[in-house]
Amino acid sequence: HERGDPGVGVATVFVSWFLETPLETLVDALRQYLRLHPELPPDTKFWVCDFVIRQSTRQLGISMNDVKRLGDCVRAVGHTVLLMEPWYAPKPLLRAYCIKEVFHTQASGARFEVVMSAEQQAAFETALVDDFESIAKKLSQVDVRKAECRNPKDTEQILGELEREVGLTECNKAVFGLLRGALAGQGRAALERMEPAERATSKLISNLGMLLHDLDGTEALYREA
Repeated sequence: HERGDPGVGVATVFVSWFLETPLETLVDALRQYLRLHPELPPDTKFWVCDFVIRQSTRQLGISMNDVKRLGDCVRAVGHTVLLMEPWYAPKPLLRAYCIKEVFHTQASGARFEVVMSAEQQAAFETALVDDFESIAKKLSQVDVRKAECRNPKDTEQILGELEREVGLTECNKAVFGLLRGALAGQGRAALERMEPAERATSKLISNLGMLLHDLDGTEALYREA
């Protein structure tokens, strides 16, 4: 950054992802995200833990321990994207660190969205039309109590922290709400990309209305349907 390298800069999007996901998949998803969000600069900088976290600080005190300050990082960036890989069983939701990141996103009022690879994006949009029940079923299976870390002590520490701060039941509701809203956003975007004639007869409108239940925009969609 000090040398003026254009590939390095202040991150404006925090990426929450399962670290065993192939890097190619992550890059594909972020490129897909930028393609679907032309309002963002093409040189948008993403906060990706592999390139930011100093693993050597794990044994230091909290003020110097990068891992323990993940919540502060989420709040400082103010915009989180969760990698849905695969969309129907996103592995980040099984990782305690990712749950912590999503919780701090909700607690701080930061912007939250999901990102998918091109393959998963296409599969999700197909499910919105042809297999909507599968989306509702998968959403209902979100359970932060099942989230783990490689190190059991880390799992105990993170889940204990969430229990003390908000309670795991409320945390689960917060994660579920953010996820449903983000997936609805994906559906809205897919609807907007349709030609008017296709949009008028697509089951996507009514299915999206069900996904948006209790969220803003439902009534307008049902009137269009």
